[in-house]
Amino acid sequence: MGRSASLSKSFVLATALTERMLDVIALVLISLAAVLSLGGLPGWLLNAVKVMRALGLTGLLVVFASPRLVNLLRRSLTWLSLPATLRARLTNVMEQFLLGMRAFQHPGRALSFASLTVVI
Repeated sequence: MGRSASLSKSFVLATALTERMLDVIALVLISLAAVLSLGGLPGWLLNAVKVMRALGLTGLLVVFASPRLVNLLRRSLTWLSLPATLRARLTNVMEQFLLGMRAFQHPGRALSFASLTVVI
């Protein structure tokens, strides 16, 4: 897909992984709503719900915060003692990956994705 659309592999991979992550988060949230609507839940299930809620919220935070932290992530790569060519390659891959994640921060795309997720 990347070759036919002249997009980097990192960008395409990041977009696909972000979409899958958001699908998982949506499923977790739907499952949480279903479980919480039931009464008389055992303690272990309530504990599992708390853990899944924390993981879902963490996943959302990562998806929406990571692309905004490009400069911090770029600086963290400079702290590693790597050859300049490898560092430049890693920086390029990271930037393309974060650009792919940023695709879902566009309001129109996010609304379209959320609508299709609810329908599905």
